[in-house]
Amino acid sequence: MAQVTLHKARRVLRVCLVFAVLYIGYRLTLRWMIEAKLSEIRKQGCPVTLAELNSWYSTAPLTANVASEYMRAFARCNRSWGTNTLSQSALAVTNSWPYWIGQVWMQRQLLPVIGMLTLPASGPPLPRALRQPLAEYISDYQETLGMLHSVPPTAGCRYPIDFRRWFEDENDHLTSLRCCADLLRLEIVNGVENGDVQSTVDSFAALGTLARSLKDEPRDLSVHVRAHVEEDAVYTLQRALNRLVFRDTQLSELDAVLKQLEADEQIRPAIVGQRCMANEAYRTDPWLMKTVITNLSSPPRRTRSSELPFWGRAFNTALRVSGLVDMDWLMYLRVTEMNLTAAELPFPQRLEQIEDSKPGIVYGLTHYFSRILFNEQHWMVQREARTASWIRCARAALAIERRRIATGELPSLSAEIPSQLFAESDPFTGRPLRFKKLATGYTVYSIGRDAVDDGGDGKKDITFTVER
Repeated sequence: MAQVTLHKARRVLRVCLVFAVLYIGYRLTLRWMIEAKLSEIRKQGCPVTLAELNSWYSTAPLTANVASEYMRAFARCNRSWGTNTLSQSALAVTNSWPYWIGQVWMQRQLLPVIGMLTLPASGPPLPRALRQPLAEYISDYQETLGMLHSVPPTAGCRYPIDFRRWFEDENDHLTSLRCCADLLRLEIVNGVENGDVQSTVDSFAALGTLARSLKDEPRDLSVHVRAHVEEDAVYTLQRALNRLVFRDTQLSELDAVLKQLEADEQIRPAIVGQRCMANEAYRTDPWLMKTVITNLSSPPRRTRSSELPFWGRAFNTALRVSGLVDMDWLMYLRVTEMNLTAAELPFPQRLEQIEDSKPGIVYGLTHYFSRILFNEQHWMVQREARTASWIRCARAALAIERRRIATGELPSLSAEIPSQLFAESDPFTGRPLRFKKLATGYTVYSIGRDAVDDGGDGKKDITFTVER
């Protein structure tokens, strides 16, 4: 009896040893594949850790770094909502004027009027109760505006960022940049109200230069902020074109700003930065990725696995011990490489390639963390396409306005804008942008992500309308 028991114990031990060897081999193989992939990325000249990202970002070639000039302007451009005459006047006006639309998206301390409320793209002039406080407000910030206008448009910019502190929410320069962007938009609105065309052009150029200061920053949040600033700039330009008459040379200046914005549109640095963040999190605490990505719209409190409840810690441990975290990491590296290649393609091939990578993502435990990162990559590409659509619609409208100046009347166009007038296509379809004649003026539009032509409906299509 004892011999039988001993024989069974030895058999169980042998089975356990076999499973242990297989498990160790399985884990070592996964780790070897990951390290091989990271080594391959390094050979391509790209960083794989946050420390390497610091060096990669700071050593990129620059003819001049204007970050210090912007930081000085940022330091003078912070004022809370409701603490000045302009804020109080705007609040009083919004209670009675239907053309103002509240947009309380985030509880942030930004400049008033544009930060918390937005003007319609067309419509009547500002009421007198608001024009005077607006002019006074702009006058108060002349020194800051002078700094923003003095930055040369061809200079490069590298803000002082320590990417090793990625998980500590150091985004102060992004919040301040939004404040300065809103200030420049206020200056454009003021120029429109005063009929000062050249001031409007200069302010728009300064706003474009400010947005471009983020073009090489390897953070997904920087992509979102830049896209938001650029779309707001186009929206404000739409109001200016509805209210002012520009000379051909001024329209050419505006087009040059928009053309440069579109030329600098790229999400590759942001994906490279996200990959470094993910590598750091996979090695230490993958739970950090879940809170980093899902809380982009507001400064979150980072949740670490050690702070999870018991069931969460048990689940996290099970993912690690089973090797699912390493499998997830490997899948992330492979698909991200595909998406980096796709990011170099023109529209709409870029969108199509990104969509093609989706079938390789299994939405289960094997890709519990990477699916969040992939969704963020896809969202960045979609946002990039949306911003490019806004810019191209605006540029097409500028081309139409230049033709109107040359001929004295609006060009007679069909449903599509011919390449002879504007060569760029709809980023979502690759076909020409759409044109719709209105009773007064016209609308240029992209059919948007759903690829359905809704006739220039501003709620469904991406539109740029000139009603004059």
